Amino acid sequence: MSTDDRRMLALITEQAAEWFVRHRAGELEAAERGAFIRWLQASPLHVQEYLALSGLAGDLEAGVQAHDVDLDALLAMADDNPQVVPLRTEPAPPVSGLPLPPWRRAALEREARERPRRRRRARIRAAVAGVLVAVVAVALWQGPWLKTRDFVTRHGEQRTWQLPDNSLVRLNSDSAIAIRFDDVGRHVEVRRGQVYFEVAEDPLRPFSVAAGSYFIEDIGTAFDVYRHAEATTVTVVEGRVRVWEDAIPAPAMRPPADLAPEAVERLQGPKPLADLGPGGQVRIARSGQVAAIPEANVEVATAWVRERIIFDGDPIRRVADEFNRYNQQQIVVMDAAVGNIPVSGVFRSYDVQSFVDFLNGLPGVRAELQDGRILVSTAS
Repeated sequence: MSTDDRRMLALITEQAAEWFVRHRAGELEAAERGAFIRWLQASPLHVQEYLALSGLAGDLEAGVQAHDVDLDALLAMADDNPQVVPLRTEPAPPVSGLPLPPWRRAALEREARERPRRRRRARIRAAVAGVLVAVVAVALWQGPWLKTRDFVTRHGEQRTWQLPDNSLVRLNSDSAIAIRFDDVGRHVEVRRGQVYFEVAEDPLRPFSVAAGSYFIEDIGTAFDVYRHAEATTVTVVEGRVRVWEDAIPAPAMRPPADLAPEAVERLQGPKPLADLGPGGQVRIARSGQVAAIPEANVEVATAWVRERIIFDGDPIRRVADEFNRYNQQQIVVMDAAVGNIPVSGVFRSYDVQSFVDFLNGLPGVRAELQDGRILVSTAS
């Protein structure tokens, strides 16, 4: 282990010691209890060092029993499963000035004497126990606040719901989300379609949105998320959001002033794909290409909320696709050349006939009803 790694481990140990002292002294307020849970969940090292300093092994067993978790049964299933690996493959090294508690030293000595299979089982037990610390803590503090629910709209349908925290979500046509609210966070997954969020302020429970492998961290905001086959687009109306890839990282620890630059960068963690203020927009293509627009046309991006379609120099084929999101009567562009003609205008999203009349007024374009569909082609 490098010197910088040891120093980072020492920082974690210091944090664990501070949490332990404040927890046992009864000094944690509601907001701090939530922060403590998030700190535990941020890394297995946090759990391991907290256990090492506090000697909570007995408390953990009592907590597991109180929540009807059969630890032995979990271990029996995990023992012969080659895909199950411990959170840590070697014991944490002692930190200077902080000797190991006797129970931990004895456990390590026994582990050194036992057979490899027994060592693997002991590490699995430690790993499962470490995870259960966070699980039991969350269960103890969630109380009645755990809320889960799915929201879905059909093709052509738009609906608005008020969430348990008084936030508002409006789903566009053929959209679906799932929510999970608890005492330490508010989480929404956009499974498909487009959603407009007006987020109620709650500093104790951060609001986050997942769209595929991308995560939106809300910072007191109204914003729009559009997830479709080609890309995911996030548009900010008010406030601020950060967009992350894979996960929203835990808050970074403050590094010592003399820590090596590469260690500081590793400690501070990843940077967001985009940090957007009012009017900001980011489009993440399926290929992973990121295009950020500091001053997007928010009125166009959120026109659907007012049941409008606004297009400004967009090709006919794209406008037709937008109308098709809301209407059973589909528009089919038969001629690629016609489909590429740029058009501009504002229409009600459910007023297909007005758009057909508009197309028929363009030179060289014909739109006609045939077999229940509107066919757009070159005028003869």
